[in-house]
Amino acid sequence: MDKDVIPLLRCPDTGSELDLAIRDDHDNQIVEGTLTSKTGGRQFPIREYIAELMPSQPSKGVPDPNPWKARSLELETGFLTKLFSPFEISAFRNAVELSGEDWLLEVGCGRGRLSMHFTQIPQRHVCADISFENLQICRDRIRNAGYRYTSWVRCDPLKLPFAADSFSKVFSAQLIAHLEQQTAAHEMLAEMARVCKATGGIALSGYSYDLFAAMRKDKSGVHKGGLHYTRFTREEFTDLLRSHLLVEEVSQKLQYIWVGHGVPMKEHSVRIT
Repeated sequence: MDKDVIPLLRCPDTGSELDLAIRDDHDNQIVEGTLTSKTGGRQFPIREYIAELMPSQPSKGVPDPNPWKARSLELETGFLTKLFSPFEISAFRNAVELSGEDWLLEVGCGRGRLSMHFTQIPQRHVCADISFENLQICRDRIRNAGYRYTSWVRCDPLKLPFAADSFSKVFSAQLIAHLEQQTAAHEMLAEMARVCKATGGIALSGYSYDLFAAMRKDKSGVHKGGLHYTRFTREEFTDLLRSHLLVEEVSQKLQYIWVGHGVPMKEHSVRIT
């Protein structure tokens, strides 16, 4: 956990600031420590560089960590995913438009499948996921590659433990397709918009429901690891984004996913053109 990220962290239950006690650190990274809520005193551990900031009550519709962990592994090893990944990475690069000044939040990083392609660019990169095991693998990949400015946070994507306007860029790859309730998709996107600066950018992807999926009657289902999924028509995906973003573009990649991006919709938002 990068020490510079600590001021952005908040208690997922109360939204209050957190007091930090460090037991072990290295360079600017906290290896072991404790975060304590200033309201209520609940404590959250930092273990093996990873801050655990899960709420006391999990949100409805958020996938269980074990099926999500299994799907994260499948996304790396499946033939079709390997085929599609370069196009997905390219689409996110174009959508997010990272610079060396950005503070980036990745919601649902999994095992770091996309993280490795972005973490060398921004000033700070925070990888968030519900699975501690996923974060361990993501951490090892990034640290072994020599990148120094990445942090890892275990958290609920519907209760992101960060202050409002913390990040200049926020993105999420496919996690929104695995939320089991439509309201959960809106809650996740609302949280992404809340923690993103008004002049920042948000990008996300979700499974597409096109003619081929319609022919298979594959609107929703369960992956072999037990993880729920939902596919979106272009209209559904665009309407979801428009409820929280000033949408700039929605595009389809290889009949597989929608990738959309825009500016968070806030009272003080300024559209950058």
